[in-house]
Amino acid sequence: ACSDAPSEDYTATAEDDFKFTSELFAKDLKVTVIRQNSMIALPKLTERAFDYIYIDGGHSEDVCSHDILNGIRLVKTGGILGGHDFGDPADKTLNGGSFVSRRPGSGGVEAAVGSILDGFWVFSEVGDWWIIITDETKARGDELRKPMNMRP
Repeated sequence: ACSDAPSEDYTATAEDDFKFTSELFAKDLKVTVIRQNSMIALPKLTERAFDYIYIDGGHSEDVCSHDILNGIRLVKTGGILGGHDFGDPADKTLNGGSFVSRRPGSGGVEAAVGSILDGFWVFSEVGDWWIIITDETKARGDELRKPMNMRP
């Protein structure tokens, strides 16, 4: 999982979250907790090696796009990619599942999800989103990573 970059008022919570997560998975040999900026860490990870990735990282469209495109590359076909901070949790029209597209006026996470996964079925509920990765999703990710000079 990618987590938010610490800010002055978030640092204590980020520290607590990292400590909790590290302790929770300390004895699980299948889990490695990585503490590093997603822009640095994700490109280093092995393609199609993960069953599930959950993104809760930076909220700018650029950072979120980077994380989603890397997530598509990293998750196995049939695996799940998901994330946090999708739209306004009070907006119940986003709950359930739907074909997404970039909505006018959207920004950050919602804009990145809508742009990259335009036309794909995306599930969402109370601010979370997730998608089952298919060969078509992989092809879209490959196509969008090229102009960004991201790892194929």
